[in-house]
Amino acid sequence: MSECLKSKLVNTRKHHVCFGCGREIPSGSQAFCETWVDDTINTTYLCRVCESFAGTVLKYGDEYSEHCLPECDPELWECMRIEIEGGE
Repeated sequence: MSECLKSKLVNTRKHHVCFGCGREIPSGSQAFCETWVDDTINTTYLCRVCESFAGTVLKYGDEYSEHCLPECDPELWECMRIEIEGGE
């Protein structure tokens, strides 16, 4: 089981790929930077949509695979994306 050491909202200095959905997070955007430890220490980035979605849908201790969050509930994920990012 992985353990989250820290999670904080950052302004990105370069582009990253969201661990939750696989979309690009452009440089200069806000994202959640998370540091995890299991056998190794890893840093991942979550877009604001995936951070909000995970907080709504997942329970404490739930783990998920890379780029799979929208698959948990595609309709809810898309509704949250529109609410957070605006537009269609």
